[in-house]
Amino acid sequence: MYPLIVDYIQERVHEGTIALDLARPVPLLGQLLALQLGAAASYLPFVLLAVPFAFVLGGFLPPASVSAGLLYLLSLSMGYLVSVLLSMLLGLVSFWTLQTWGLLETYYFANQFFTGALVPLWFFPPWLRQLANLLPSQAQTFIPLAIYIGQVPAHEIPTALGIQVGWVIVLLALVWVVWQRTMRRVVVQGG
Repeated sequence: MYPLIVDYIQERVHEGTIALDLARPVPLLGQLLALQLGAAASYLPFVLLAVPFAFVLGGFLPPASVSAGLLYLLSLSMGYLVSVLLSMLLGLVSFWTLQTWGLLETYYFANQFFTGALVPLWFFPPWLRQLANLLPSQAQTFIPLAIYIGQVPAHEIPTALGIQVGWVIVLLALVWVVWQRTMRRVVVQGG
């Protein structure tokens, strides 16, 4: 689920070729979403080949139940959307700065930590867990994986999915606001 959008926007803005993207009939945000979905789809055959080996050789376990597996797919889709929207936000920063490398490295480190990818969030001390609950990071990885392994009780699944939907809505609104400000900032010369 590596977001390619940040690097793509930064490169296009730095080279000035973002003007071509802005002139296309499909809005830039739609182009970015298509780029990210296409990149993710290109990895799907490799994942489908690796999963059987992970089951046999790597100790990969099936979901806790059939319903957990289906809810996991729904939750994973929303987690992916949260990741893409965060990537769009970070990418749009390129319109104001020449380099986003430092910001991105800070984001990637903090995101890895607060998604639960390094240490599951249930091992965090209470004060750190409360901080993690305020961030969109848990919606990307922790919630889908907790559903997959059955750590989210059935009565808490609507709340967990609601958190993800809430972050999708908030991030969509933020992307839209930043995009509107970006379009007022863009000046294309020549041509």
